[in-house]
Amino acid sequence: MKALILGGTSLYGRRLVEKLLAEGHEITIFTRGNNKPLEDEFAAAGVKIIHGDRTKVAELATVLAEPVDHYDVVLDNTAMGGEDVSSAVDLFKGKTGHYILCSSVAVYPDWNRAAPYREDEADLDLVSTTPDEYTGVKKWIASYANGKRGAEKALITNAGDDLPYTILRPAVIEGPNDHTERTWYFAQRLQQGASVILPRADKFPLSQHVFVDDVANFAYAVMQAGPNNKAYNIAGDDAVELSDYLETIHTLLPTPEGASKKPVTIIPVEQDFVDARMDSFPPFFDYSLCVDNSAAKADYGFSPTKMSDWLPATIAWELEHCKIPEDAAAIYDAELSPFLAKKADEDAEVEAAAASGHDA
Repeated sequence: MKALILGGTSLYGRRLVEKLLAEGHEITIFTRGNNKPLEDEFAAAGVKIIHGDRTKVAELATVLAEPVDHYDVVLDNTAMGGEDVSSAVDLFKGKTGHYILCSSVAVYPDWNRAAPYREDEADLDLVSTTPDEYTGVKKWIASYANGKRGAEKALITNAGDDLPYTILRPAVIEGPNDHTERTWYFAQRLQQGASVILPRADKFPLSQHVFVDDVANFAYAVMQAGPNNKAYNIAGDDAVELSDYLETIHTLLPTPEGASKKPVTIIPVEQDFVDARMDSFPPFFDYSLCVDNSAAKADYGFSPTKMSDWLPATIAWELEHCKIPEDAAAIYDAELSPFLAKKADEDAEVEAAAASGHDA
């Protein structure tokens, strides 16, 4: 199989390239060139590396320069919007037998529905991201969701008969080599005994994840099977409350010699308060976004790894490869100070109300 990967040097993309190599396939990677050590490793194993910016059509078109004029499969792991996909559709129509788009579960409409979403329930209409409705990290996630919705819509609208496709919608991907350090955000704070911010809700929202190897294995299965013009949710079976997720991470962290492990201290805060004070934050919000993975199981035998099996490996890798900043205490204090101040104000209001004989 002659495969082109747009991306391929981070998280599940690198796992997929490793699997393709192990199975003896011919691989080309189109990448920005931000991970030279891994690129050198892949190149030594026979992977063709092409550098470029996929948002620049002329640079993307170099993947079809002579003598290459066709790929059996193209996996688009870097499309972030409709324009990205429209240019890819124009380029690869008639030039590949299977175009695979990596989208996201963010395409679903209501991010706080109790029932898991099926693939046919996606809403590809864009949502408003005006300042009045979304700020801070919530504005970022809405923009990301719009990008993925636009990407899917561009593909479905323009592919026609000349570009057979499959769409992948992974949940939050976690595992070793995660450049986003999402898990590490919490792990480093818990390791240092610092308080952790979580969104306030009636109950802590459910968080659904998927192991990086499971996404790579599923993508490989889709490549092997061929296109069917369908979308698939790729998510683990575990849907856990965020507080339980933190407790699990906490149990996996080593305790300093001669010290007792400090308990997890959570500061519950309103999402709007987070949005107004933090430009970036791990993708954990005051909603639950869960999806049904039964179609992936039925069509491809998808069997996701249990969180209890992949989270220890993730934490072990991060403890070895991720560094706690030298000024971590000052960073944590600065991060927490506005939330602690607000909590103090709230406690003072409760005490004042109690003292005056009114309900808090």
